[in-house]
Amino acid sequence: MNHSSFLTRRFKSGGLILTVLVIAGLGFSPCFAGPAQNGNNSVDGSLFELSLEELMEMSVTSGTLTETPRRYTPSAITVIDQKMIQESGARRLDDLLEIYVPNFQLIRHNFLGTHAGLRGLIDDTDGKWLLLVNGRILNQRTSNGVLSERDLVMLDDIHHIDVVRGPGSAMYGTGAISMVVNIITETANTFQGSKLTTKVGFIEEFYSVEYKHGTMLDDETGLLLYAGVTDYRGADKEHAPMVYGGNFIGREDKAVEQGEPAEFSMNRDREAHRNLPKLKFHGELTKENFNFWVRYTRGGDQHEFSQFMAANAPHGFIADSDEFTQRSIGYQQLTAYTSYQQQVSDTLDIDYVFSYDLFDYENIIHNTFRQESSNGWQYSFREDEYLFRILSKWKPNENHSVAVGIERSWEEFGLKSIGYPDKAPRSPVFTNFSKPMPRWSTITDSLFGEYQWIHSDQWRTFWGIRIDKSSYTDKTRSPRAAAIYTPNEKDTYKFMYSRSIRQSFAERSREAVQDNAGRTKPEILDSYEFRFERQHTKNLQLAASVFYNQIEIASFATGFGYAIVGDMDIWGIELEALYSSDRWRWQFSHSYTKMKKFEEAIPGIEQLLTAEPFADGGGDDLALWSNHITKLYARYTIDPKWSADCSMVAYWGFPGAEDMTKHIEAEWDARPGKEIARDPGYDDAWGPSIFLNAGVGYKPKDGLEIRIDAYNLLGWIDDEFNKRIFVGSIGGANASDYRSHAPAFGISMRYTF
Repeated sequence: MNHSSFLTRRFKSGGLILTVLVIAGLGFSPCFAGPAQNGNNSVDGSLFELSLEELMEMSVTSGTLTETPRRYTPSAITVIDQKMIQESGARRLDDLLEIYVPNFQLIRHNFLGTHAGLRGLIDDTDGKWLLLVNGRILNQRTSNGVLSERDLVMLDDIHHIDVVRGPGSAMYGTGAISMVVNIITETANTFQGSKLTTKVGFIEEFYSVEYKHGTMLDDETGLLLYAGVTDYRGADKEHAPMVYGGNFIGREDKAVEQGEPAEFSMNRDREAHRNLPKLKFHGELTKENFNFWVRYTRGGDQHEFSQFMAANAPHGFIADSDEFTQRSIGYQQLTAYTSYQQQVSDTLDIDYVFSYDLFDYENIIHNTFRQESSNGWQYSFREDEYLFRILSKWKPNENHSVAVGIERSWEEFGLKSIGYPDKAPRSPVFTNFSKPMPRWSTITDSLFGEYQWIHSDQWRTFWGIRIDKSSYTDKTRSPRAAAIYTPNEKDTYKFMYSRSIRQSFAERSREAVQDNAGRTKPEILDSYEFRFERQHTKNLQLAASVFYNQIEIASFATGFGYAIVGDMDIWGIELEALYSSDRWRWQFSHSYTKMKKFEEAIPGIEQLLTAEPFADGGGDDLALWSNHITKLYARYTIDPKWSADCSMVAYWGFPGAEDMTKHIEAEWDARPGKEIARDPGYDDAWGPSIFLNAGVGYKPKDGLEIRIDAYNLLGWIDDEFNKRIFVGSIGGANASDYRSHAPAFGISMRYTF
């Protein structure tokens, strides 16, 4: 590994300087522009084919229950359309969100995969945000949160993605603490014909094929069919090194040196779970006001050993089967959804929804300190959900809009897996995963509504609330209020308050009641945000957000499992700019996020979020977050056949992770197990991470497009630039570890006929 310490120091000191220079050159503003939904749930045109002014006047449904032009939406929303997806060269949904969404971050985890967060809200599970497809929540509710869809290369079924940045429980329900990601798929209204997409990745190796076909069966009936499959083999350790922040004797009796790539056998970076092909199938039938779709996905990744597991693995141990040599998580999900819109009158519509969702899950844990079998230990289970919703929308006149809805969800947990080989459902790792998981069910009832009042040409307000009650949780209320001020045609001021609620995972909630510990306390976030947007010129949009979040935050804590660990205040600033012309497109964002305070719920509680309460750690930063994040995307159309693209995502350092590691090191000697020695002065893991991609597109004829994309280009200089650190763990200094993504390239071809 090339350790360019000089370059690293220069990037550490120059991050803020670079940010100032970029802001000066581009102005400060948003990645919020994009195509928008119209009333019949289709999308007209592409972001690249409409002017910025036209985009702002289009109506949206994400972020509101009542129809609202994008300019007046009481949220910060990033929209990623299909053209942006293709030209980003993204190899998975996570990559796509990281490129385009301001203040969005990814971080690795040894036990539960890569985690995503927004505005400093991230954890050792993915339960603080919601993932939707066509408005249907796809989160796994037993123990993990958002897992499905994120690792899939196959993205050609997606028409666009709406990302609501900030809390959204008032609109979407519990769990929408940090953000809501809503994937809107293609229908026969948006795509007709056939399209074949193939992708091949080199160094980080994969092979992918997608096919979709859309047709109108008659004037009112449309059918879209889509299928995609990927063989994802990942990148080997020579191109994607795993680096530990300690010295120890690891697997196969190989010495691990702090700051140097580990040499023992390990998974290939982002290698598929059990080396199974990743699958996606989607079919959608539309007829006037009726819509039915069914969707199936299968995926999952392998993951790396933590320090503790690598140091305590039996020396020379190699499992009999390759699938047990590493950590691995897999899933499959089947969703069916039907909706009907009844137009009662010119002013009143009623939407009816019925849906079914099946989520099948497996987690393989390597046999390091669990001796359940010679090959390792795995647990699996399934959960099912039936959902019914009615939403009425009433617009008595131009100045008033009202939406009121009810929802009932019936969920079954602890069902036997139908796709993975465990003999009986087992409990997840944060409770007691050596015991069988019981079977149980819950019913959740919800009431929600929104009132939009247009006071004048300059002012409008939004008032909303959602009330949820589940079998094992108390009743929760999630209110929202917003005022939008538009003094002229260019400027928009948004003043927003929202409360979002997140209940504990389903198994944790049930266990608390069964053990007579009472109902679990929900995670509660109060968010205050001021946002300014300006249509500066015909081609340039600017925006800035200032937010302040007060949260009773939940996380994993020693002796308590997943519980409320303290009161935390987080504030931040987001600056954004978007420039679009006939040939150029620039998107820029820079965000600064800072913890204001953290007060422990229980004195001395061990948690993962910040070292601030620990005397030996100190510091007032978030342990899982980069304070400064800069993103830049540029596209240049050379001529009708050729185009070039470039994206950069820069995390300028992780001081909170460094503070947490110092705390963990201070107590390491008291831990049982093999000694892990640490050299003072090690700081490789906490410096800048900069992911630089570039691509070229060529259209030799109508209907055919060929792209070549290069990924993580700075890794050719020093693979430390491509590093992604790990969530720190209590009892192991994982926050000092990182694995670098491989510099790689890929070729894709899209043929429409």
